[in-house]
Amino acid sequence: MIPLFILFYFIYLGIGFCWGMCKVKSSNAI
Repeated sequence: MIPLFILFYFIYLGIGFCWGMCKVKSSNAI
């Protein structure tokens, strides 16, 4: 069984990565 903190860590990384990509795309669009 996967420890919860590892699961939350990967979710945090995924959200952070998507947010960063959105910021880069929006800044490039402007």
